[in-house]
Amino acid sequence: MRPSLVLIVLFILLAFSSVESRHRRKYRKRKTPKPEPTKPSQCRSYDDDYDDDGDDDGGSRKAQNCRVGTWSRWSQCSIACGNRGWQKRTRKLLQPAICGGICPFQLSQSRDCNRYCYNGGILEPTRCKCSSQYGGECCEQVHGGWSCWGLWESCSTTCGEGIQARLRSCDMPLPANGGRKCPGMNSESRKCNTSPCPADGGWTSWGNWSKCSVTCGRGTQRRNRSCTNPPVAYGGKPCEGLTEMSRNCNKHVFCPVDGGWSLWNTWGQCTTTCAEGTRSRSRSCTNPPVSNGGKSCSGQHVETEKCNKDIPCPVDGGWSLWGNWGPCNKECSKTRRRTCTRPPPSNNGLKCIGSALQNVKCSFQECIGGNGGGGKGQEMESDSDEGQEGSSSGKPDQAWHEWTEWSECSKSCGDNSWKIRSRTCNSVIAASCHGDSIQVTFCDVRP
Repeated sequence: MRPSLVLIVLFILLAFSSVESRHRRKYRKRKTPKPEPTKPSQCRSYDDDYDDDGDDDGGSRKAQNCRVGTWSRWSQCSIACGNRGWQKRTRKLLQPAICGGICPFQLSQSRDCNRYCYNGGILEPTRCKCSSQYGGECCEQVHGGWSCWGLWESCSTTCGEGIQARLRSCDMPLPANGGRKCPGMNSESRKCNTSPCPADGGWTSWGNWSKCSVTCGRGTQRRNRSCTNPPVAYGGKPCEGLTEMSRNCNKHVFCPVDGGWSLWNTWGQCTTTCAEGTRSRSRSCTNPPVSNGGKSCSGQHVETEKCNKDIPCPVDGGWSLWGNWGPCNKECSKTRRRTCTRPPPSNNGLKCIGSALQNVKCSFQECIGGNGGGGKGQEMESDSDEGQEGSSSGKPDQAWHEWTEWSECSKSCGDNSWKIRSRTCNSVIAASCHGDSIQVTFCDVRP
């Protein structure tokens, strides 16, 4: 039976059941049944709708149809393409039918799907038949196709066998949806410009340095190279630069140098200026000096000779010992003498330096005691007489020199402290000077 006819029959039955239910409620009174578990024995038939005695045993229930939910979504198609694809959907039974109710609803449905091909494919029972440039179950895959070859590129060299290439691209069409890539290479190359190129000359590496020309001092060593790496060919340029290089060597290795005497210096001064002395002169081993293990000079570097042996030496004079002091004179001074006789000067020797005569002032006791007579001084009783000068007339005597300053007091405190002053005669004739040459006075000091 077709599904559409089944649905029509179910619709008619549901309509009839609804009319019958309304008719029974109109002519029958019944009590509201208590909810009890439904049992098949408790269901009533449609013939027992009316009860003559009006009693309702309450043990039967009316028929109820089933209830179903909403449809789910359609499932994924069973195949991607072809003429056998199908998909289904379902719904749930929410409440089953009871007491003779019916359940006319389908719980599942199915339908055809994906019955087509892509890119002009031909639909077959299980899959699509594709043309050569397409693939996959539904011809959804696009296989890549090569474009035409491009032009040849320029040669990599102008001479001497170069390479040139050309390209193509896999874009006619581009691979899509998992289609195959283009088979083969996207580039090809070939040789070009095979005529030989001019070859410029190239230097070889420098050779080893030669042995130094000397074993010490500053020597020379050399090394060479050649223009053969590569040699000049086909009109190429020759190498630029030197084929030989030189450098100094052993300049830090010094050769042994033997010493040589310099010229003699001039004679030095004689050790004495008279009688017999010696003098010397020297030379040095510096012409050249010894160096780097060379030999030293042989011979003496100093020589001496006698000198001034015929010149007598001058003898400088020497003082004898001082003689005894003489008596005090009128000026209250005393004198002693010495002579230049120890030894006396000879052969142009120097005379004695200094004075042969020595004068000193006599002491107070010597002056007061009159040692020497004319040297007796005048004792003053006070400083008030200090201004008395010259003769008894009170006028200065022109034969005398001025009085000297008073000396320091003999004691700074206590009794018998005195001071003294003196003067000298200005005249050649001592007898022309009248008066005292010395004055003594007592000092006024604290006790």
